[in-house]
Amino acid sequence: MRLPKGAQFMRCVSHWCVGEVKGRMIVQRVDGSGLRTLPPELRIYAPHSPHGERFALAAVIEPDKNKPGVPLAVVYDMATGTMAGLGQRILGTVGVPVLAGNGSSAPSLTPYWDQDVQIRQSCEKKRCIPRSYGGGKEYTLLNLAAVTG
Repeated sequence: MRLPKGAQFMRCVSHWCVGEVKGRMIVQRVDGSGLRTLPPELRIYAPHSPHGERFALAAVIEPDKNKPGVPLAVVYDMATGTMAGLGQRILGTVGVPVLAGNGSSAPSLTPYWDQDVQIRQSCEKKRCIPRSYGGGKEYTLLNLAAVTG
């Protein structure tokens, strides 16, 4: 495996790697070819290996809580270079976590989220803590194993 200079959080599967260089999300082939730097508003969602041998999950960093149309996360297909937003942030909130754990050591092929939960900052004495409200009735699930192309 060949890593770019300054690479951090690199995780690889048989053909692809995902990580960061200088705070920017990168993807590349295991041999070091095909290096791509993703847009600056995308960050590694969590230091997990790529999902399903070709998908990377990215958090969307958008500080304007009132900007419409911001997805909760982005799934990036490393094989095709295609991105797709997952869910949509509720205006005035800091977003909702997109979960991809399945309790095993392998990354899950089914990221899921609760679109109705709202996470807002609760601030007291110059300290802010995110708190969740609502949700818990319905989850949206994406089956990456069904994605072709």
